[in-house]
Amino acid sequence: MTKDLEARLLASVPSVGHFQRLEELGIVEGSFQHYGPMYRYIGQIVAEHGHLPRLRDLQATFNIGQFIQRKPLEYDWLLGEFIKLTTVQRIQQVMDSNVEKHGEDPRELLPALVRDLTQLMLPSDHQASLTDTGALRRVDEYEAKIPAQGGSMIVGIPTGLRYFDAKARLGWLPGELIGIVGRLYIGKSWMLLYHGAIAWMAGYRVLLLSPEMPSEEAEARFDTLVCGLHGLQVDVQDLYRGYHPSPEHRKIAAKIAARGDWVTLSSAEGHAFRLHEIPRLVRQFSPQLLLIDGLALLGGTTGRSQLWEQIKELSTGLKNLAVGMNISVLVSHQANRGAQNTSRPPGLHEVSYGDSFAQFCDRVLALSRPERTPQQLRVTVQKFRRGEHNPAGSIFRFDPGHGQIEETTDALDTRTARRNGNQREDVQERQGDIDNLPIP
Repeated sequence: MTKDLEARLLASVPSVGHFQRLEELGIVEGSFQHYGPMYRYIGQIVAEHGHLPRLRDLQATFNIGQFIQRKPLEYDWLLGEFIKLTTVQRIQQVMDSNVEKHGEDPRELLPALVRDLTQLMLPSDHQASLTDTGALRRVDEYEAKIPAQGGSMIVGIPTGLRYFDAKARLGWLPGELIGIVGRLYIGKSWMLLYHGAIAWMAGYRVLLLSPEMPSEEAEARFDTLVCGLHGLQVDVQDLYRGYHPSPEHRKIAAKIAARGDWVTLSSAEGHAFRLHEIPRLVRQFSPQLLLIDGLALLGGTTGRSQLWEQIKELSTGLKNLAVGMNISVLVSHQANRGAQNTSRPPGLHEVSYGDSFAQFCDRVLALSRPERTPQQLRVTVQKFRRGEHNPAGSIFRFDPGHGQIEETTDALDTRTARRNGNQREDVQERQGDIDNLPIP
């Protein structure tokens, strides 16, 4: 297996730049047990002629089988497998060597192991892309994003917000961290589930981490929203206390049950979700959209005492997770006491526990309730890394307990904004009373 892996890896190197990066990753001639001479030969051809040798030359020179093909699309996977295999082998070699030298004296063995293991050069986790040589490929990718006739006009996962879906035509994109910010009981959890339901209805796979709500409550809300999106009104309170489902509800439930694309995990009655275990959950359930209901309810990895430090660690980790695992991550988070006027959208400076969360988010949605209209919710876009923010926002008809969340207007006009006490100039400029917390 090791022999074939080495041959397939070296035969599939896509370009000179990819070959040169092998050394940066700590992969040299000595890393290959069977095909070190092939690695040296490729290096000589690159140095002398500036290009890779032909596959048939490699097959003739090193007697590799005809089943070994040049498949650049497999290269990243082959490289990952090779790195895992050789890293384990190097660790084993260090341990065997030190046990042989110091096995009779543990006081010498332990420091030697620590010293030699820390000197191992492990490959970088940073994603590298040859920007210049990939220019022609990217031109084709740009053109491929143009929707076919009759196809979806949205690039990415549908959001349920016309500002993103219809105007920008950019749904939630892989690698993005999106924050939903608002005061207590404003509707953050419902809107998080709404965005998830829109994505699920469009055929995407969703993973919900619910640190606060038990699974039964989260799933009752899901059922309520999906029924509402199918045009059937049900009362979530009935689902909590029990009721006789209508034939229409049973029909929708059967349609939902046939999918298997929504997974809910709850920690309300168990241990808190920890940042370091979320990548494992993503690998296990393979979502395209990850929903996290409550940033501050997650546990970090370092045991920091200050909450703003924990929020910064969590924000950094979730952004890295989104990029590294190529998924979209939506997270709800509190606004601070300076945003106590819930008829006005909280600004970026009013995100609880410092500004690190807003800093690492690609988009920040702020929620507010227009005055004298209890069944309305205003959603403004306070940050949009790939476009412009939208301080005017959109108005939603908001009766989530009956499955009714529906965008009704694209933006408030000035007259409506003044009547509701939500003047656009207020959104970002009013400072408010920021929490008395240490900020780095």
